[in-house]
Parts: sequence; C-alpha cells; structure tokens
Amino acid sequence: MMSTDTLRRMLRPLRAVFTPLAALFLLAAAWSARGIVEDTLRQAQWPFFIAATLLWAVSHLIAPALAWVVLGAGGVHLSYRKALAIHASRLPARYLPGGIWHTVSRVADYSAAGATRAQLTVLVAIENALPVALAAALGGGGLLLFGRGGAAAGAALALGLVLLAGIPFVLRHRLLSSGAPPTWATYARAAAVMLGFWITAALAFCGYWNAFPLPADAPSLPVVAAAYLLSWAAGFAMVLAPQGLGVFEVSIAALLRDGAGTPFVDTVVLAAGFRAAVLGADLLAYALYLTVRALRRRDAQDG
Repeated sequence: MMSTDTLRRMLRPLRAVFTPLAALFLLAAAWSARGIVEDTLRQAQWPFFIAATLLWAVSHLIAPALAWVVLGAGGVHLSYRKALAIHASRLPARYLPGGIWHTVSRVADYSAAGATRAQLTVLVAIENALPVALAAALGGGGLLLFGRGGAAAGAALALGLVLLAGIPFVLRHRLLSSGAPPTWATYARAAAVMLGFWITAALAFCGYWNAFPLPADAPSLPVVAAAYLLSWAAGFAMVLAPQGLGVFEVSIAALLRDGAGTPFVDTVVLAAGFRAAVLGADLLAYALYLTVRALRRRDAQDG
C-alpha cells in the first residue's frame, strides 16, 4: 500500500506544473469561446447576465467549505481561508483536457497541507458522489412537484435519495477509509454545504435564463432550476463528456420543451450559452485570487 510520504513525493511536481499550464488553457478556453460569449452578450439583458455571473462566482466561496468540513473533521489543520485559496488558485485546471485536473491539483495541495491518503480518498469520494446525488434528488423532486419530467424525474429522485442514504455506508468500507470514517454529523455538514452550493448555482442559471426573451408559455423559474440540477447530474454521469458538454444542453432542452414555444434546438443553444457566464465567473474568481495574493505579498514586503 502506498504511504502518505510516497504520495506527497509523487504529487509535489504537479503543484509546480499545474498553475502555469492550467492558466494557459484557461486563456485558450476564453479565446476559443469568444464567439459564444459575443453572441450571448449581444442578446442578453446585462443586469441578469451580470447577476448570473456574480452568483456563480459566489459559488466559489461555498465549494471549498466541503474540503474544510471533511478534512477538518479528520484532523487536518486546514482553515477555510486556506481551502478557499487552494480552490481559487487551481480554478484554471478545470479547463485542462480530461476534466479531472482541478481535483488532482487540489489533492496535491491538500496532501502538502498534511492530509493522508485515506483522508484524501474519502474527500474525493464525497466530492464526486454527494453533488450528483443531491442534484438528482433536488432536480427530480422539483420537477415532480411541478408536474414535469415524468418517469425520468421519478427515477432521478429515487436514485438520488438512494445515493444520499448509501454514501455514508460506502465510506465506511475498509477500501475507502483505512482510518476513522466520517461521522454522520460530518456527512450532514457536507450535505448542507452542497445544498448551499446547488441553491446558488441554480439561482445563477435562473438569472442567466431570465436574461433572454422567452415565450409567454415558458416554464417557471422553479421548473428551470429543477431542470438545471437534473441536467447537470445527467451530464456528470456521462463521464465521457467533459464537464457534461452536450449532455447537459440536450437534457435541459428535453425537460423544458413541453409547453414552451421555444424550439428544441434554440433551447439547446441557449443552455450552452450559460457556459459563457460560468467562464466569466471563473475568470473573475481567479483574478480576485491573484489580486489578493499580490496585495498580501506587497504588504509582507513593506512590513
């Protein structure tokens, strides 16, 4: 079995390589998406689009709390501010090919902060299972509540609830946790963090959706929020699609087309434009991180 020291030695070079490489891919992604961004901004109502971008940027304040809760409960001395700095500094890695590098780069940082292999395994398991379980349950349940989604929504709700209930038992398996497994209280706090994240993300998508002219019979915003969550879960489950590309857009178009006058293809294109808001929020969050880091370094030098 690989020791913690061996893991840290393997991950150490990645910490130096990831930031410049990922930053280049982030800039390349922004450049390649300039056409979509221009079209989206040309048609959108600015106040709603800006609100959506800012709300997604706020989600970056929530996401690091998951690692802070899980690793902190395991005895790792990781402050929320440190977890936030790690999350923000590695944001460009989201745009590296493969879709896993934001997680890999953060794992390297958490290992350097003292997290063991077992603790990191539990964290990665929670970060991958809990979001999709909660999104499926909330999305499926929300659609059923408003009489939408049919059998697909019911299946998503059932699967999400089973996953939510089963994750703590799976985490207690010796193959995932060779040390003390996370307690029910820790799992509940992690779920609360994830719930806050999804509420913010869904509000961001609703703000984006509301930035465009929609037909009179368009679905209500609660339905749009539920469809967003379920479509995200579908995209995440399709591991071959990086960041759910294509799967998310087709899924949400299929869920929202009933009773709406917007053509299916137009809905797919409209949903794809949300990636412009996400990209803008990621750039904003990363720029704020770089600014804060530069100011702190200047203050340290002046001191």
